Amino acid sequence: SLLHLAAEVPEGCTAVGIRAHDFVPCDAGAPNALPVAALSSSENPFDWNLICTAPDGTARLWWKVSKETLAAPPPKAPACLAAAPENIMPLV
Repeated sequence: SLLHLAAEVPEGCTAVGIRAHDFVPCDAGAPNALPVAALSSSENPFDWNLICTAPDGTARLWWKVSKETLAAPPPKAPACLAAAPENIMPLV
């Protein structure tokens, strides 16, 4: 999947970094949409952590969702997650 970044991508870049709380659920046609399938979730006092994988199982993403209240239910598993271009960091 082609990602759009705000930062210049250095030559030879083979990976990007995205903080877990910068992901948001989105439609498949949205910019930077990454199709995912939920593998597992865990609850902390102030947030939910969902581990997702690419449909082919080759990549894993960690999605961190802050709770509005201590009793907030787990978020629904999204079909796609995305991050804004300014929240994607090229890694060398």
